[in-house]
Amino acid sequence: MIPVIMSGGNGERLWPFSRQNMPKQFGSFLKKPLLQKSLERFKRYSHSPIVVTVQSQKNIIKNMDYMKGIEALYEPCGKNTAPAIALLCRKLELEGLTNEVVGVFSADHHIKNEFSFHKAVTCAEEQAKAGSLVTLGVAPDHPATGFGYIELSKNEQYQPQKVLSFKEKPSKEVAEKYLAQGNYVWNAGIFIFKVSSMIELFKQHMPELWQAFSKLDQEMSQLEEIYNQVQSVSIDYGILEHVTNLHCVPCDIGWMDLGSWDEIAKLDKEELIDSSSHIETVRAENNFVFSHKKKTHTLIDVENLIVVDTEDALLIAKKGSTQSVKNVVNQLKEKKNETATKHQGECRPWGKYESLLEEDNFKLKKITVLPGERLSYQAHNKRSEHWILVSGQAEFTLDDQSRVLNAGEHAHIPKESKHRIKNIGTVPLIFVEVQLGSYFGEDDIIRYSDDYGRAA
Repeated sequence: MIPVIMSGGNGERLWPFSRQNMPKQFGSFLKKPLLQKSLERFKRYSHSPIVVTVQSQKNIIKNMDYMKGIEALYEPCGKNTAPAIALLCRKLELEGLTNEVVGVFSADHHIKNEFSFHKAVTCAEEQAKAGSLVTLGVAPDHPATGFGYIELSKNEQYQPQKVLSFKEKPSKEVAEKYLAQGNYVWNAGIFIFKVSSMIELFKQHMPELWQAFSKLDQEMSQLEEIYNQVQSVSIDYGILEHVTNLHCVPCDIGWMDLGSWDEIAKLDKEELIDSSSHIETVRAENNFVFSHKKKTHTLIDVENLIVVDTEDALLIAKKGSTQSVKNVVNQLKEKKNETATKHQGECRPWGKYESLLEEDNFKLKKITVLPGERLSYQAHNKRSEHWILVSGQAEFTLDDQSRVLNAGEHAHIPKESKHRIKNIGTVPLIFVEVQLGSYFGEDDIIRYSDDYGRAA
């Protein structure tokens, strides 16, 4: 089976930890990022996983060591799961792989029982080889209202069964009824199918979508044009709800969809990263505090709270209410508050930077440059800079004059001077940048040349 991991979401319900410029699948609240855990889950498979994501996350992917050697397929923009799977099928068709079985998984799924997971996937793969479209159905252990359900004639685990119907996210009363009846399972959004079978389903149920993708050539030169044409639609709505030969493999795999802070708060403490925070409580019960910051958090006479503290934003919510986090993000976007989408750092084609401190007359940044990469040859009109190398070795150029800088050395860059730095070592180059001036926006850059085709 070819494992495919969908990793294009922004994870806005996990704000402020997850934001558009560093979504949850790349960040660290578990001991390893979710995408890395997903990739490691499929190490036992002979075919290396394919990651499907969006173009805006390309710089993030480049900065992740665990993505080395992994194929990534980039959508111009996210338009839900049906276009993403159609793009995948067209790519595999062009490569002559239509007889292969594909498994589509989400990067933000947490699976405790991997032995049972692979058992369920193997059952589904065998059913898919016969031409069926197969989904995994997770045995519910509580009346969840945040998931869709699949109705089966009976819940016989690890045995493919015909799907009777799909159910939308239910009320609590309906969810309790589903749990009591025993023949309903959670829809985990995991699909296994033969490529040729899925292409036929696209032709039958979404002919306009497939007609658009069938024009895609090997170089994918028309991809952006195609994405401008197609609608945003889920594979559930576009295909699954219309298929007669649809099967489900019920399973108990310790599955969690880590899509909200309420779900994160249910994880065992040993699964989360070791927080650098110190927490003191007085008559405070059943609270969850998450922070990467070295800070003391104190809670007094409060209960059932979720507290998430980042470098520039603080979330406090009642447990059970974190599905509304997305509403807060939308409000911030309407007010053009950059904390809605951006952390204080950002990935770039050459590496990444992190803003550490900003005052009226100076700004402090930590910059990491990947081996062999270099910044654009640039100048600033409104600031001068001091660069202090922390680790690695660099070639530093100032007004067309170059020299080597080693750890512990520094360079001064006057206002309006052309400058660039290149990592000439084999490990990441790290330096601290001190900006002095009247304006520190990222748009105060005049580019004279750039390895990545960015405009001046």
